[in-house]
Amino acid sequence: MFEKPIRRPRHAGKFQEFVRTLDPVSRQNLARLLDDDDLTSADLQLTLRSNGLELGTTSINRIRADRREDREEAARAERAARRRQASTRS
Repeated sequence: MFEKPIRRPRHAGKFQEFVRTLDPVSRQNLARLLDDDDLTSADLQLTLRSNGLELGTTSINRIRADRREDREEAARAERAARRRQASTRS
C-alpha cells in the first residue's frame, strides 16, 4: 500500500559524472577507496577534492552506504544461487 518513495540523491549526479570521466584503473582505485572502512570520510573527501570532485562527508557516507547495500544484496543472491545449485545436485 505504501511504497518507498524513489528519489535520486543529490550526490548521485555529480559523483556519477565524475566516475564517467575516469579510466578503468582509476575507477577500480576509487571503488577500493570507497570500500575501505579504515579510510575516514574526511580523508576520502580530501582525496576526491585533490582530484577535482567536491563532495561533503554526508554525501560520501551515503555513497558508501549505497555501495555496502549493493554488495550485501549481491552476496545474498550468490548464497541463494549456491543453495539452489546444491539442492539440485542432491
